[in-house]
Amino acid sequence: MQAASAPLQPARRADHLGWFVGLVVFSSLAFGLALAYIVAFQWGHPHLVITWADNIIMGACALQGPLAFWGLIGTIHAAWHRRFGRAMLWLLFTAWALLLLVGGSVAVGVAVIGAPYIDERPGM
Repeated sequence: MQAASAPLQPARRADHLGWFVGLVVFSSLAFGLALAYIVAFQWGHPHLVITWADNIIMGACALQGPLAFWGLIGTIHAAWHRRFGRAMLWLLFTAWALLLLVGGSVAVGVAVIGAPYIDERPGM
């Protein structure tokens, strides 16, 4: 007697949501730790040379643009195939990548490059 077996499901096309989430979270963590290092140990000191922490921050910010684009494409793809739960996850982490891209740029401008005081005049 043969054992009854369920027919095999065709392989689903991967949508790489796990890779996307991992890259967004890892780059955000690297960005946050490097920025915390800069704020803790280099705040208020002249910042004349680029350190390893600056390179990590710039790399994490540079990664966020392509990740945001990838997330937008993944969101549209999931919504097109009527997987709205996955589309919401794509959208959530795309918004996270955009937040780090925009907010991180401001944080880098203030912590790494430095911001002049409001009442500071040239030559003072």
